[in-house]
Amino acid sequence: MNLYLKETFLIVLCATSCALAQEIPQDFRSRILAVAPEVDADGDGAISKDEFMTAYLALPPRMQRAVRKRAPELFEGSGNGDDLESVKNSGAGFEFSRPAGDPEVARERGYNCLFLGHSYFVPIVSRIPLHTQALGLTQHQQFLVSNGGPKGGPGAIWKHEHVSAPAKALLERGNVELLAMTAHNVGSTVEDYSRWIDLALKHNPKTIFVIQTPWAQKKEKTFEQYQADIEEGVQKTSSIIGGLRKTYPNNVIVNVPQSKWMLELWKLKNAGELPEITRLIAENKQYARNTLFRDNHGHGGQLAVQEGVFMWLRVMYGTDLNSYEAATMTSYDTKALAQSIIDSDPYTKSPGSVDR
Repeated sequence: MNLYLKETFLIVLCATSCALAQEIPQDFRSRILAVAPEVDADGDGAISKDEFMTAYLALPPRMQRAVRKRAPELFEGSGNGDDLESVKNSGAGFEFSRPAGDPEVARERGYNCLFLGHSYFVPIVSRIPLHTQALGLTQHQQFLVSNGGPKGGPGAIWKHEHVSAPAKALLERGNVELLAMTAHNVGSTVEDYSRWIDLALKHNPKTIFVIQTPWAQKKEKTFEQYQADIEEGVQKTSSIIGGLRKTYPNNVIVNVPQSKWMLELWKLKNAGELPEITRLIAENKQYARNTLFRDNHGHGGQLAVQEGVFMWLRVMYGTDLNSYEAATMTSYDTKALAQSIIDSDPYTKSPGSVDR
C-alpha cells in the first residue's frame, strides 16, 4: 500500500447498494489504483463501479474532495457523499436497513454482516454480494472496515480509533448478525478477538462470528516452505477458535481456512491441472488474471480471490457449491474443491445443516 495511506487506510463498504450514476473519470481510476491497488479485486487493471465504492474511503481527503467536485453524480443514492470526518469519528451514515433477527431465519434470507480485515481478506469478502441475490439471500447486507497489513488484525483495528469507530458504532446499534475478522502474525490473540466479541454480544447476544485464516505471504518461499507456513497458520487459528468456543459456548464461532484454498491451488498448478494459470507470480497487472499470486508479496491473483469467495458462501450460508450454477475461470471444478476444503475442516461447521 502507498505509504501516504499507511496510517489512514480505511474502507467502509455497503456492498448492497453500489450502483453508480456514471462512468468513473479515467484519470481518477489511475490515481486510485496507484494509491490503493488492492481494490482492483479482479486484477484487470481497471476499477469497476462497485470497486470504486470500495475504494472511496481509502483515498486521501484531497482526492475525495476532488472526486466529489468533479463527478458528484457518482454518489447519487450511494450514501457515501457524507462528510468523511463525521463518518470516521462516529460511524454515522452507515446502518443496516433492518434490525437483527433470529440467526436461523437470517441464514435463510441473508445476514447483516460486518467484516474487519486487511488486503488478504478485503477483495474476497467484497465479492459475497455478487452471489447472494442468485442464492435467494435477498436481505444480505455488509459493511467492511479495513486496515492494511498488520494493522488489519483485530487487535490493531481495535486500537486505531479512526479506523475502528464505524465498526464499533455499528455493533453498538445491535443490528450486526454476523461479525467476521481475519488474522495476522501480530494482534490476533484470543484477547484481541474477545474485545470485538464482547462488544458484539453486549448489544446482540446471538451474533455469529467467523474468523478467516489468511494465506501466507509468498515472498521468496518455495512450495514446501509455503506449505509449512500454511499448516502453522491453520493450527494457530484452530487453537484460537477452540479457546474462544470454550469462553463463549453459547455462540457460533467458525473458521474460513482461506489459506488451505491457496495451497490447494498451488498444488493443482504444479500438477498441471490449472492450465489457465500460466504464471505463479504476475510480472505486472497485465498478467494478474492468469497468475496464482498478483505480486511477490503474496496477494491473490484473480482466481484465488474471485473464486475464493465460494468458501465463504459455504461457511456462512451452507451453500451447496456442487449444485450452485456460478461461472468459474478454469476447467477444474473449483467449487467442488472449495466445498471439500470446508467440509473436511472441523472448525468450519456453520449453523444449521441444510444446503442451499
